[in-house]
Amino acid sequence: VDGNFNDIAGLFAAQGRTSDSLVSYIGSTDKTQPGGYALSVSQLAAQGYLNGAASAALADTAGTFTAPFTVDANNDSFAIKLDGVQSGTVTLAQGSYTTAAALTAEIQSKINGDSALAAAGAGAAVTFDSTNDRLVITSTRYGSASLVEVTSVDSASAATLGLSAASGTAGVDAAGTIDGVAATGSGRTRCSTR
Repeated sequence: VDGNFNDIAGLFAAQGRTSDSLVSYIGSTDKTQPGGYALSVSQLAAQGYLNGAASAALADTAGTFTAPFTVDANNDSFAIKLDGVQSGTVTLAQGSYTTAAALTAEIQSKINGDSALAAAGAGAAVTFDSTNDRLVITSTRYGSASLVEVTSVDSASAATLGLSAASGTAGVDAAGTIDGVAATGSGRTRCSTR
């Protein structure tokens, strides 16, 4: 008891351990047989994302815009759908942004502050691809249900922010086998039919 106190729960409840710190045991059923199971992952789960178009207004050097990026009444609002959940109108604070970090933080904050998205647990990370001078919006969810869609934009959003009404690339579910049996999954979770 003194040496293995944390193992005592295993005497009274189903318990599982993994030999890989990147794998977590979530649970089992009364049909799960005791023993060791080999896990083979053939595909990692991925998040859905949308790449904006390259924009001269987003040209930068080491994260600082060549000229301050201006958000005004012509490019300050858009609507987005994350993982099938439609946002209301997302409105950015008007002003000049000198760095990509400041602009992406504003966009991400306003997307994640949308009440419909927050209520559904949907969220996004907004990053800047400085190689291609474009915004990248990535769902925080993993799996095939993860998708980013821009559903409406202001008149100048395509020319300045590089955002237009479009659907991005859907995420993918993890795939693999558990003890040689194909495992079904959703997002990053795998489960066996045993």
